[in-house]
Amino acid sequence: MSLTSTLSHENHWNNRLNEWKLPLYFSKPVLQHIKYFVDGMLSNGFTGTLTDIHRESLQERDRRTLSHFLAHGNWNTSYLKRITQRVAFQQIKACAQRDRSPIFVILDDTVYEKTKPSSQATHMIEGASFQHSHLKGQHVYGHALVQTLLRFEDQVFPFATERYDPKGKSKIDLACEMIQAVPMSMCSTYVLMDAWYPPASVLKRVRSVAFM
Repeated sequence: MSLTSTLSHENHWNNRLNEWKLPLYFSKPVLQHIKYFVDGMLSNGFTGTLTDIHRESLQERDRRTLSHFLAHGNWNTSYLKRITQRVAFQQIKACAQRDRSPIFVILDDTVYEKTKPSSQATHMIEGASFQHSHLKGQHVYGHALVQTLLRFEDQVFPFATERYDPKGKSKIDLACEMIQAVPMSMCSTYVLMDAWYPPASVLKRVRSVAFM
């Protein structure tokens, strides 16, 4: 990546962060780390590792500073979630209103399987456990995530992602909270979900935001 391209990219993200008023809530070091993560995750070579983020974002400091930031960084995660949800919904709603087309709220869950089970791992992976994988039809070792996506035609925005903890809230409870968080609008809205999701509690939340 050339210096000119790097500076242009830097200015783009600085403008975006200022537009979202993030400098009011986050320190300069935190904002710099956020830009590193965004740059790395949007790169063509990203496969989900901190090594990829360190390489693709041209981070000059040691890779371990990224993991230290995730584990010990002091930053307002709840505000960051709210602002990304607001921006995602505004983008989708603007497109839907322009073309008079519906918005699709996609509710899904998946298991990110780890390559080694806990009995073989050198270090225990925090929060990992044996979860049922619908894809494999069996229990696998990893993290289970529940996610809500907003879709308009070929545009898809992540809206909310939560890690499922067997000792915490159920997937049904997480699904209800995520659906409830989707703002209401005048656009026709449809919720898509797997067949196992629709107990009465989920359907009640769906009716509050959408046409099923």
